[in-house]
Amino acid sequence: MKVSTCLYSAVCLCVFSSIQPLQSQSAMKEFVGAYFDKRDQYTSLTAEIEFRNKSFSRDDTVVTLAYTETISFPADTLFSGFLFMRTEEVAYAYDGQTAYFGNISESSLLINELARNPGKSYIHDWARSFIETSFLTKNQEGRTVLTNDDFKPTVMDTMIGEWPCKGIHLTLPDQEDFTNFTVFVAIDTVEHMLRHRSIAMWFQENEQYQSWTYHNPRYGYNTELTMLNDAFLASFKHQELMEEQEIESTRISPESIDYSSLKGTLMQSGENIDIKHVEADVIILDFWYSACYPCIKSIPEVNKLYHKFKDQNVVVYGVNIIDDEVKNKSRMEKYVRNNPMAYPTIMADNETYYTWVPEGYPMLLVLNGEYQYLGSHSGFSEELAEEVGALIEKHLKD
Repeated sequence: MKVSTCLYSAVCLCVFSSIQPLQSQSAMKEFVGAYFDKRDQYTSLTAEIEFRNKSFSRDDTVVTLAYTETISFPADTLFSGFLFMRTEEVAYAYDGQTAYFGNISESSLLINELARNPGKSYIHDWARSFIETSFLTKNQEGRTVLTNDDFKPTVMDTMIGEWPCKGIHLTLPDQEDFTNFTVFVAIDTVEHMLRHRSIAMWFQENEQYQSWTYHNPRYGYNTELTMLNDAFLASFKHQELMEEQEIESTRISPESIDYSSLKGTLMQSGENIDIKHVEADVIILDFWYSACYPCIKSIPEVNKLYHKFKDQNVVVYGVNIIDDEVKNKSRMEKYVRNNPMAYPTIMADNETYYTWVPEGYPMLLVLNGEYQYLGSHSGFSEELAEEVGALIEKHLKD
């Protein structure tokens, strides 16, 4: 989450004037405090939200419009409250006992009774984007963050739609490879409602940002979701109750996969490759894709493995089954430029090989010379090279 210095002028629908230093600390605390004091009186919040999102995995900005309703119940452990969200394409609702997932174009509704399926709340990423966590939890951190001199806040008069607002712009510390980390918040001076917030940063030549503009926000004292009603349920022709599933029973055993079937093209040269023609005592397959931050963190560890074992008949290949060689060419070029890999990458077909990565990315598979499974390592850890290296050494000695 982030906001660059050009973000709020480019996409926030704001007109800034008279950028000022931070007035007096006491005046700013009083203004910000008025917003939080009003917010904390109420149990419910409804708004029409215009959400703009550009992640480092995309080259364009995605705009989503949604109607949202949230009810604060801090004791509730799933969201700290109830919520309802509806866009042109999908709907999501949660009332503390049941979660609803609606596909509007297909007029289908999946209903999950969480008492029967407590582990399957399926909180989609797009839904998280519309959850006003600070309102639901009555979090007070913003009271101090927005007036913290360490973040170099500046105040500006601005208009969000028809509402005169005080805009507060903050510069936050860099976080690892994430730089130019900035935040913008606009609170109107009439009703003391949050009208806009944005957050942005840069990561390896790519700006990423998210912004929320709140149209017609309204507080209330509701304790039930008004939009989760009979009319909403009846609008879906096809309704299905989610049944409990035994995930482990359907999972493919890694020992049963035919790893010699891996085929693709080398990203660097475009040449075809068939893994069963690779002769080595150990083959390491590093599954990655260009929108995967843990994959980036893992690359130095995989490079260590390559350099340590390259003279011991051990080969390393990256494997990418997510990115499109044409559509994502520019992003992959930036990825490789900023994250040098000592080993080549195989571009392969997702539908053929997606079952090889059951635990997500990055995934390191270790095979013997007969293309049989020796072990794996999922996710990033600083011990990756050490742990996988020990497995390889044991096999080579045996």
